Amino acid sequence: MSQLAEALRQEHTSGLKRVESLATKGHASAGEAIVEATRRLEYVEAVIGERYFEDKQMKNLITLRQLLDALEGKLHEELVREAKARESANDEIREMVGEETKTRQDLEVSVNQSIAKERTDREKKISDSMVGFKAAMIAHFEAM
Repeated sequence: MSQLAEALRQEHTSGLKRVESLATKGHASAGEAIVEATRRLEYVEAVIGERYFEDKQMKNLITLRQLLDALEGKLHEELVREAKARESANDEIREMVGEETKTRQDLEVSVNQSIAKERTDREKKISDSMVGFKAAMIAHFEAM
């Protein structure tokens, strides 16, 4: 039992004993005894009521704090999960960009090799055509 409750119980008990003694000894009228009892009862109700309200408020605050702590924990977990998911997604995007870059570089090398081969083939064909043309011209002039 809390100290406040014990103090109130003792105060109430002593007040009731005083009212009883006043009523039994005849020193006070019944009205005075009732007034004294009512005053003490109002005091006890006020103190208990205030304390009850404070306790209820404190319980509500504690409950709210616990809820807020739980929500904060869930939010933190969700943020960590989201950060991991985003980091994973970023890693996948980096990997895809790296693969795309490598593919494009390989394609560029392949295209450059194809162009170089076509140029070489064209130059050889032109050279062969020129040699054939020269031979045909020489043969034509010799025949004349």
